[in-house]
Amino acid sequence: SQESYIDDALKRFGMENVRAVSTPLDPGLRLRKQDIDEKGKVTSKPLDKTQITEYQTIIGTLMYVVHGTRPDACFAVCKLAQYNSFPTDRHMLAAKHVLRYLACTKKLVLRYQKSTTPVEMYSDSDYAQDEDTRRSTTGYVAKHASAAVSWMSRRQPTVTLSSTEAEYAAACEAGKHCIFLLTISKEIGVPIKMPMTLWVDNRGAVFLTA
Repeated sequence: SQESYIDDALKRFGMENVRAVSTPLDPGLRLRKQDIDEKGKVTSKPLDKTQITEYQTIIGTLMYVVHGTRPDACFAVCKLAQYNSFPTDRHMLAAKHVLRYLACTKKLVLRYQKSTTPVEMYSDSDYAQDEDTRRSTTGYVAKHASAAVSWMSRRQPTVTLSSTEAEYAAACEAGKHCIFLLTISKEIGVPIKMPMTLWVDNRGAVFLTA
């Protein structure tokens, strides 16, 4: 079960008795390849080979949870996975922060209920928040039967020039996933009730789709 998997992960990384936190990442945390202060001095410390292996193992463990049952931690884990090659001490602290979050929320589950409502898709983006590349992150979640059935968080492949463009790109990815869900539902003989609704929280992006 999810709870036993998280307990095993906490034990493996020596975090059985950690202090609880209420968010997957610290609010306002800005991750980058290297932390540099106002004087241009690097303040983050690279990890050694053993620590890098531990970091990558933590991320792999978290990925399994996120892609299975925990969409609430998807953005945090996918963001941290971008630093798998050259993580620093700050990235390690952030990864263990996610473990602490899962430790105190391990009883949270996806609960599905019989429903006749169509699938609803929600998309969003964080405009130019990647401080190394200034690319945005796409995120979407599909909801059906009163719970999330599919979700994703991924850095966009190009640099967008406005929040409207970033939101539009995220909406396009969500729209393609709607088509995927429609196709696979027909293949397994469980057709999805139409129409599917895509919710976008940017008026400019909505106007572009009209």
